[in-house]
Amino acid sequence: MDDALGDALALWRGPALTEFEHPQLRVEATRLEDLRVEALERRADALLALDRPHEAVAQLEQACADEPLRESLQGQLMVALYRCDRQVDALDVFRRVRDQLVEDLGLDPSPELRRLERAILRQQDELRRPAPVLGTLSAAAARAATDVADALPAELTSFVGRDEMMAALDEALRARPAVVLTGVGGVGKTRIAVRAARRHTDEYPDGVWYCDLTGAVEATAAESVATSLGAVPGAGRDRVIDLLRAQRSFVILDHCEWAPAAAAGLIERVVRHCPGVRVLAASRVPLDVPGAQHWPVTPMPTDGEAGAPVRQLFVDRALAANPDFGSNPVDDEAVAQICARLDGLPMAVELAAAATRSLSATAIAERLDDGVDALRSTTGRPGLADVFDWTFDRLD
Repeated sequence: MDDALGDALALWRGPALTEFEHPQLRVEATRLEDLRVEALERRADALLALDRPHEAVAQLEQACADEPLRESLQGQLMVALYRCDRQVDALDVFRRVRDQLVEDLGLDPSPELRRLERAILRQQDELRRPAPVLGTLSAAAARAATDVADALPAELTSFVGRDEMMAALDEALRARPAVVLTGVGGVGKTRIAVRAARRHTDEYPDGVWYCDLTGAVEATAAESVATSLGAVPGAGRDRVIDLLRAQRSFVILDHCEWAPAAAAGLIERVVRHCPGVRVLAASRVPLDVPGAQHWPVTPMPTDGEAGAPVRQLFVDRALAANPDFGSNPVDDEAVAQICARLDGLPMAVELAAAATRSLSATAIAERLDDGVDALRSTTGRPGLADVFDWTFDRLD
């Protein structure tokens, strides 16, 4: 394979179609250049798989100089240098890429490239094994560099309520290859997805992966997922399937509303081609995924005994915000009124509870007459008004 790719690359005679200025031809020239770089990556992958890292270094050094911001190439060069017993040079590549990304784009290296740096620093055995990498760590190396606790967002607060739903969701995840949680912003989809994943970690020996699509667009969603699964940017949707095909993994796709069509297409491909993988997606908008269990997440009940969990949620978060909140008898009626006025929406209840730093529960209930502006976040995280703004901005 490396010889065939080498022969193909030898046919390249420099930038394509430079004599033409027509916009469509410039697009075609860009496509051809992308194919050339992809062929370079695939040839380097073949050389590394054949345990010929010195040849891979010779090819990649010039390619990386030409494409200093293409992290997939830089990752391959780091692996090739490390296999040539040039650990210091491999780490220098990372530092050079990091400095260039910060200077040119104001960005940090991708999480995977940072994990690769840590794996080289730790001299992990998996990096020395001649296996295809295509700009990535192997799944084993990725798991060695990070564990489930790193892959999932930390649960910084207690998980309150939802017991019956979690039990039913467990059964759905065992019965279906994909489950899609839908519901309004702030209803708790992310928290439920992460909790469900933690309940299933022992069943998936190849790992639990969290992929956040916040800020993605349809064209880049697959690449975002590939990066979260351990691929350096540039891998794309097909590489996602390659990574997962032989795995028994649990994958969370969060905030799919940013790129619903791409997310739905990716989930469908995983369902068709990766039988050992379970996908739990979370989205504010429905996803059209054949074979998936669609699961609406509703706000927490507020009436009577059924409303006890949401009231407990308020009290727990209030105590975290202000330890003195529990020094006096809790105004149960005011807490119940707050939860009812907020329709049991967990994010809204938590934001209201945070206000107990300076207000009593009674005062908070009274201030809710001013609308959601009374619940603006002071922590830098999105508040309820931000959630509404996001939804409104996407209306036609």
